[in-house]
Amino acid sequence: IKHKFHYNSIMQLNGRINDSLCSSYTYLTLAFFFDRADVALPGFHKFLMEASNKEKENAIKLMKYMNKRGGWFKLRRIVAEEREWKNGLDVLKFMLEHEKFMNANFLYTHQVANSVGDGHLTYFVEEEFLEPRVEFIKKLANYISNLKSFTTDYNLGEYILDDEL
Repeated sequence: IKHKFHYNSIMQLNGRINDSLCSSYTYLTLAFFFDRADVALPGFHKFLMEASNKEKENAIKLMKYMNKRGGWFKLRRIVAEEREWKNGLDVLKFMLEHEKFMNANFLYTHQVANSVGDGHLTYFVEEEFLEPRVEFIKKLANYISNLKSFTTDYNLGEYILDDEL
């Protein structure tokens, strides 16, 4: 039953559900880029599969939350990033920018929840989405810095990072 669950909060969560599903789909596409025979980076494949699964779990978590609070959701068409990928650094840079965008969207959702006095949603967004995403952004930035440090032999750096992933 819906109780003190503002329409603006419901609309924000609908957006985050769809954002998470699009992210999952995009990361799945990227995972299989690294699984191709001409790319063959199994660590990147595994890392992106985990990222894809996490985004799908986030979408499900949001849908369950909506049902618990008496809201509703409407799934939109999933749109994935369509472009040619060069290498691991290219993908990690894309992921970093994408995660910053996702974080900004969740920050806005948090702001909307706070503005309508929805402490439950504010806490939920902070704990379940903002904190983990900030940690993931830091991890991506570290990976990018590590890869950039291999100025003379990028392929070696990519191989080493792939092995660590």
